Amino acid sequence: MGFGLLFIGYFASTVAAFAFPEIAGFTGYALMILALMSLSEYDKKFAYTLLPAIPTALIYFFLSLEMLIGYFTPYFTPSEFIGDYLYAILNAMKLVFHVMLCFSIRGIASDTGADKIVFPATRNAFIYTVCYALMVITPHISGAGKYLVPATTLLYIVSIVLNHIMIFSAYMRICDESDVDMEIKKTNIKWYDKLVEKNAEREQKAADETKAYFQAKYDRKMRQRTENTKKSNHPHKGKKKK
Repeated sequence: MGFGLLFIGYFASTVAAFAFPEIAGFTGYALMILALMSLSEYDKKFAYTLLPAIPTALIYFFLSLEMLIGYFTPYFTPSEFIGDYLYAILNAMKLVFHVMLCFSIRGIASDTGADKIVFPATRNAFIYTVCYALMVITPHISGAGKYLVPATTLLYIVSIVLNHIMIFSAYMRICDESDVDMEIKKTNIKWYDKLVEKNAEREQKAADETKAYFQAKYDRKMRQRTENTKKSNHPHKGKKKK
């Protein structure tokens, strides 16, 4: 459905980003964009979550490019203003992304009866918003760094852990292998709905062909087994009389 890829992308953009912020951030958001495109076939709120995800991925791509150019060209140093401006936009886009992602998962959880995910999704949106607010105001409060920086860091770690749990819970509880097919919802964006519909038709056709192939293979195997059973149970001709 897309939650598995979303989990991998979120892990890359958060946990892996501690070691490789720019490259892991771009890779993670690129994977999450693919996951959101798949999930938007079932709930249009995920399509709207793409709006902050795409510029976030582009900013991470630019930062990765800047890092690589700076590595091979030490004299290349973009202005500090551009860097601060980009990171401010990046953090704002990440806030919007997290809030919209939480409420998208909350919506689809409510629609599918996965009620245990509804409250955590709302809670996680609130926690990340508070964390973002602390990141913004901390530099402007004199002498607050000694207490607020560790508190903000801890809250951020708690937030991403809870978001991982939420996404994994959605992967486990929403539309699993034994669940029925979910109805594809329209976004009222004609070109996008048409693209999603064609993609769904291709996937359904491939699934039907695969199912038909294995069904035919199973039927041949059962016919062969039936024929072998009949041959083994066929009565032998009696011996000739002397």
